[in-house]
Amino acid sequence: MALLRNFYQGDTQDLVFLLRDETQSPISVAGAALVLTIKSKGDDSENDEAAVIKKEQMGVETDTENPTGEILLSLEHDDTLKPPGKYKYDLKLIRFINGIKKVTTLDSDVVEIYESVTKEV
Repeated sequence: MALLRNFYQGDTQDLVFLLRDETQSPISVAGAALVLTIKSKGDDSENDEAAVIKKEQMGVETDTENPTGEILLSLEHDDTLKPPGKYKYDLKLIRFINGIKKVTTLDSDVVEIYESVTKEV
């Protein structure tokens, strides 16, 4: 099941991720990052500058002794004001464990942006 759902131009979306270990206990997201990249469906370039939407959110823990394991990535109104059509995306989690960069693709799929009738809100 895709984590990012189809949306209308200008719609906001909040993507909440809860990171857990093998015992389902929350793990600290301090220093971790979520990176969402959305490109035109036919764009096979290696250049991330071609992304229609590129959003990154760092994880923050206010109490490192009792981590929440939660990262919230928000797509705001201006982020999603893109031409209607089908786009491909991936969502990656980046963490550093013992000084080693670990990258995990959480989701990769196609998302559709629908035309919005209301152009200004």
